[in-house]
Amino acid sequence: MRRGPFDVLAGISLILTLVLALGFTSSFGVNWTRVRGSAPTIQTSSPSLRVDRGRIVLLLDFWHPATLAVLQPAGLRWHGRLLPSQPPDLRRSVWEFDAHWLGAATFILACPIWCVAAPLLVVPWYWWRSRRKLKSPAGFEVLGGPTDQGETSLGLKEG
Repeated sequence: MRRGPFDVLAGISLILTLVLALGFTSSFGVNWTRVRGSAPTIQTSSPSLRVDRGRIVLLLDFWHPATLAVLQPAGLRWHGRLLPSQPPDLRRSVWEFDAHWLGAATFILACPIWCVAAPLLVVPWYWWRSRRKLKSPAGFEVLGGPTDQGETSLGLKEG
């Protein structure tokens, strides 16, 4: 059976929703460190995307001077833990939204996980509805007209 791009999109959307669901009881994410400049004038940027006990957080860390003693190599890193699980913070997972500066070079953008998960579930729902329609019968069977012996296809005599 040939899989179309819509099937792949529905699968990716479900996987992302499951990862977000893990974020209600865990804290994990990715961090992307970038380095530019040479020895005397090194600058770093380290944006991160993580889920944290009920909300999704995007930290945009803009270019700032780095200290050579704590300079991390450039690249993509996983941080956080899945276990032990913790109960979600109700305030953060239901209605706490953040969009403000944290210091001079870091901006936080955060919202409850359901705000991101709800739109992700639209594609799988539509995929499921279209699959359900394909498997359902098209309608009632059309009954034939009278046969040569004067009976209908149901075996009833006419007249």
